[in-house]
Amino acid sequence: MGVKSCDFRTLTGFLSIVPELRSRVLVDKTSLQGRYGFKLHWKPQIYVPPGRRKPAASSGPSLFIALQQVGLKVVSAKAPVDVIVIEHIERPTPN
Repeated sequence: MGVKSCDFRTLTGFLSIVPELRSRVLVDKTSLQGRYGFKLHWKPQIYVPPGRRKPAASSGPSLFIALQQVGLKVVSAKAPVDVIVIEHIERPTPN
């Protein structure tokens, strides 16, 4: 992934959909303002359903190593997070 100009809020939004981090909530704690340009090259984690053939292996470091190569680090921590809870749902009535 090459980015010419990106702020860290946009970067954390992108990284939150990457399979390696999809189950996590990412929070930018860099305190960096402005936009930055960088390139990330990593070997993506690919889900292969049972019984399917794995695609040819691509080369490259893990996402976490690729982030470290541009001076970033993902750290696992506990923090408060806003959550929406749906307690009940019904089909709408016809008009």
